Amino acid sequence: MTDLDCARAVRLIEMIRLLEERSWHKTELGERLGVSERTIERDLLAIQGEPLYVPLVRDGARWLVMVGARRQTPESV
Repeated sequence: MTDLDCARAVRLIEMIRLLEERSWHKTELGERLGVSERTIERDLLAIQGEPLYVPLVRDGARWLVMVGARRQTPESV
């Protein structure tokens, strides 16, 4: 795993934690995490897909983890 892969993994975990607290706009997430909006868009897609399966809800231009949702694993799908 490269330093870039490690930085992305840490960012994804932090993004999930932030999205569990409240809804965020892509711009806010980018500023908070020090990356571009485009990177945030890619990360939002990655969080929802394998192997993380975190259910996200888009509320207008804001994103958050679905209320009451639990993280799914391939075995629970």
